Amino acid sequence: MPAPPGEYERRWQQALEASHERGFDGLLAVSRGASSIDSYADVFYLSGHYGNIGYTPDFQDYWVGRSHSAVVLAPGREPLLIVDGADYRRDLVGIEDVRFALDFPAAVAQALRDLGLERGRVGVCGLGVMSARVFRLLSEQVPGAALVEADDLIEALRVVKSPFELERIRAAAEVGDAVVSTIMESARAGGGTTEAQAVAEGYKVGIAAGVHFFDTSIASGPYSNYFTYNHLPSWSQRALAPGDIFHADSYGAVEGYLFDFGRTCIVGGPGGERSTSDEQAALCQGAIDAVEAGIAIVRPGIPASAVFDAVHGHLLGVGLATDDEESMDMENASALSIGFPPHGHGFGLGWEWPWILPTEERLLAPGMCLAVEAMPTRAGLGSSYFEQDLIVTEDGCELLTGARKRWW
Repeated sequence: MPAPPGEYERRWQQALEASHERGFDGLLAVSRGASSIDSYADVFYLSGHYGNIGYTPDFQDYWVGRSHSAVVLAPGREPLLIVDGADYRRDLVGIEDVRFALDFPAAVAQALRDLGLERGRVGVCGLGVMSARVFRLLSEQVPGAALVEADDLIEALRVVKSPFELERIRAAAEVGDAVVSTIMESARAGGGTTEAQAVAEGYKVGIAAGVHFFDTSIASGPYSNYFTYNHLPSWSQRALAPGDIFHADSYGAVEGYLFDFGRTCIVGGPGGERSTSDEQAALCQGAIDAVEAGIAIVRPGIPASAVFDAVHGHLLGVGLATDDEESMDMENASALSIGFPPHGHGFGLGWEWPWILPTEERLLAPGMCLAVEAMPTRAGLGSSYFEQDLIVTEDGCELLTGARKRWW
């Protein structure tokens, strides 16, 4: 769906104002697309363009920097969009001057010259996704330009969503509800269903509704302490057995905007081949209660660290977490809590700040979107997982994920 009139112009103006405040003469935003759904945000935000060319190694002089795209902004000048595919969607792109090029760094260098930035101080958003070779070649072609890291500049604009963006995120969450619910229904039914088959049922629903899936992280049974056990892909051909803990965290984009949440079920119960044990029920409920404790305090003006404290404090109180780093191993803690310690994060066009960590002091504001999550562990039993998506409102929050909470 194309953005409404004035949406991109507002974003360009805000980006240029932020650039001016940092002493930049202009701004270069670089993204990647196709298989890199985690790297498309800044160019998509400024233009509506998503590239369809995946990463391809440079080949002689035929192509250099495939999969990269860029937007160049300068005060008083029309923005430029550089794409690496001739079949870009003109009807979805909000920039008039679009340049298709197989030599990406050469095209960006020419755009900088055309906008009078070849000797300017240019903020670069996208050093985290640009290949080192592309950056070197670009620097060599505009030696008089100071290309200054500014990866956080556009992200800081993206974290507060416009009304148009919030509608897109609500629509994505509705599709995500159907995807995750279908995965849970399939997995809980058991009967020899594999992890892969459960995910496939959910993906049928999502793909038909227009989801570009990022991933669905799966673990089950004796491997439930893992966030994802199989890797490449994240689901295995393991047959689910009655009584297994099965959890899934599914994340994908609908028209560019993410849903990102997950649930846990017990295979075969209730009323199936296996009843849920009291210990399993307490573990699964503990994750839900912890996330809800965090959501309960969400409101504008509080630091994201306060949400972390609420989630983690609940888990500590019921014996499902520890602050003892020596006990943080795969027997006593989930892989997620060891390797990804936040209890959530901002999201929109990818994952964004604020990070729900004890050190995150940036304040919540209306229009931010948060995913709040917990993955507690009981030694000898395994791990459960629960995550909810929400919008920060003027007086609290709006819960986006309506999918059933309890699947045991």
